[in-house]
Parts: sequence; C-alpha cells; structure tokens
Amino acid sequence: MKRYSNVWAGLCLAAGLSVLFPHPAAGQAEVSVSFETGGFASVGVYDRWEESPFRGGPQRLEGNVAVVRNHLQETDGATGVCPNATGRMLGFQRSRFGSNVFGARVDLAEPFATGDAVKYVHVFLHRPVAGRVMLVGLGRRSDDAGQPAETEQFWVFSADTVAVGRWADAVFPVRTADGVEIHSLVVVPHCESPHGLAEDFAVFIDEIVVNDDETPRVSCGDGSGVAPVSREEGLAVEADEGMIRLRAAEECRYVVCDGSGRVLHSGSLEGERSFRLDPGVYVVNGRKVAVP
Repeated sequence: MKRYSNVWAGLCLAAGLSVLFPHPAAGQAEVSVSFETGGFASVGVYDRWEESPFRGGPQRLEGNVAVVRNHLQETDGATGVCPNATGRMLGFQRSRFGSNVFGARVDLAEPFATGDAVKYVHVFLHRPVAGRVMLVGLGRRSDDAGQPAETEQFWVFSADTVAVGRWADAVFPVRTADGVEIHSLVVVPHCESPHGLAEDFAVFIDEIVVNDDETPRVSCGDGSGVAPVSREEGLAVEADEGMIRLRAAEECRYVVCDGSGRVLHSGSLEGERSFRLDPGVYVVNGRKVAVP
C-alpha cells in the first residue's frame, strides 16, 4: 500500500511547509479560526469509517495535514480582488484509502454552543476535484460530562455547489439538540466514493467562521473577472415564469450565476432589467432565487 502521495510532497515544497503554533483570538463576537492568528488547538485527519486505516489497526496511516504558506493568493487582473490573502492556510491530502467521509479535523481553541437555532459555518476551500462538500461537528452535551468530546453531533452538506480550482466559501447550515458544544470541526472536501480516484490530491482550507449570516464571503463572480457583490446592496429581485427581474432605485452592481457558480449576467443597474432563464435555482448577489 502506497502510504504517501507525490502530489502532497510537491505541493508542500511549493508552499513552504511550516507548522504554526496557534494562539486563540479573543474578544470576537463570532467564532473565528485563522491559521495565521489562531482560534484552533490542533489539526489532524478524521474518518467516519470504523475500519479506516486512519483510525487504527496494523496498517494505521497518520494522514497528511499541516499549516502551510498560502501560495494561492491569486488577484484578479480586471478587478484587483484577492479572495484570500492570508499568509498561511491548512493543507490536507485527500487520500484514496480514506472513506467518503474523510476530512481535515480542526480542534477548536474554545468550543462553541449550538442548539435548535441555525448557525452558519463558513469555510474557505481551494480544491482541484469536484464533489460534494460535508462538515462534521464533534462535541458533547454541556450537561453530560461523561459524553466523549468526539461524539458526532451533526453531518451537513454545503448549502451550495462549491467551485473548483479557485477559492470558494463553503457555507454549512448547522443545528443540533439544545445544550450541545462543538469542540472540533471536520471539513470533508470530497464526500464521494474514493474508488474512482487514481491518486491522492491536495486541498487547502482557510478562515473558518461561525455566524448567523448565510451569505458566502466570496461571490460566484470571484475568479471570473467580476468583483464580489454583497446581498446588502439595494437590489430587488423577483422570479417569474422563466424570468428573473432586477430593480434598483440607485445604481448598484449585480451578478447572476447558475448553481455551479458560472456567471451568466453581470454589470451595473439603475432602474429595471429582466433576464430570461431556464427553470431552476440561481444565485443573485449571494441570494438563492428559484425560477419556476
């Protein structure tokens, strides 16, 4: 069994592999994990499959995960936008010997409380291979000291399709029973069967934030020559049969994307404009819009 992949070694050399000793950020209203400034206690790998070689046994594999230099600070030439300009990020090797729920585990410096109200976990992700993205929360009930902190409390797929080959913000709506504290987050960047993988590949993760906002921090336009657009801009959106109608009292920008993140229409608008589209779900300035 081939234990390590050449892709990891090559990318780590290019990235200037270096472990960063964390120190938790303080005084923030939202949970924030930066691989530059802290918020995490340790990193590792996690596999839900009980027979996984990453969980123990005679063929135990350690897994490849480490804090590395961010060599993916791409700036769009037309807009000057750099979606993720941090100095360091988390590198993770997606092993073909792991299961479909195999991911990078981030142990938090401080647990955060969850419950029936939805919270949104945002994760910057840069990966070369498409597939579903999942987040697993490990923790325990605050009133049950005997429950292990590694108990799986939720499994949730990203709310939208996560783009490939550029930085994307994977957003996960999470909720649990009341009184649960999450101690670790597991980012599963390729929640698909590994049997079709010919080789391992490297994935990069950064800037994990937990808040009450479902809006992606990077719009579907980033990396396509279109600047990020916030949903707070004064744009009214209506969906009619086979059509999206936009209205703006004052000039503002807009970006209309399909479910894969491909930009369909973009520009500035003051007044009203309509686009005829096939039935389906689209994203307009970070908001999902269903066209009947």
